[in-house]
Amino acid sequence: MNLDLLPIGWVHLGASLLALAAGLLILLRPKGSPVHKRCGWIYVLSLLVTNVTALGIYRRGIFFGSSLTYVGKASSSLPAIR
Repeated sequence: MNLDLLPIGWVHLGASLLALAAGLLILLRPKGSPVHKRCGWIYVLSLLVTNVTALGIYRRGIFFGSSLTYVGKASSSLPAIR
């Protein structure tokens, strides 16, 4: 396994791990509590960073993908925002 990642890959990894941890805390805490709300915003922001960096490490090396990619990435965070 090759772990020779560019800095954007490390940011992507860190943000995705943060999203996983925040998501776990969201599921474990009662809905509406201050910790639940704070973790919810951390989850949304870390998913946003994960999605943007995913576009940067796309296999073709093109940062800006198709418009369908943007719609998919944007819609993945919408259910968490009210």
